[in-house]
Amino acid sequence: MAPSKKFRIPSSEEIREARRRALEGEPMSPPTIFGIILEYCGNLVGRLAERFGRHRRSR
Repeated sequence: MAPSKKFRIPSSEEIREARRRALEGEPMSPPTIFGIILEYCGNLVGRLAERFGRHRRSR
């Protein structure tokens, strides 16, 4: 899936920056919010998968 100009998944560096800005009260752009949600869901799924031992993805 090629990233379009209008929408792209932000890098973890951008996500960290956005989290820091959010703590300071600045609004976040929707793609960044989506990126944070994706990152959170990915971490959650990874933890569940590890617990059940279905996938063993090397990091």
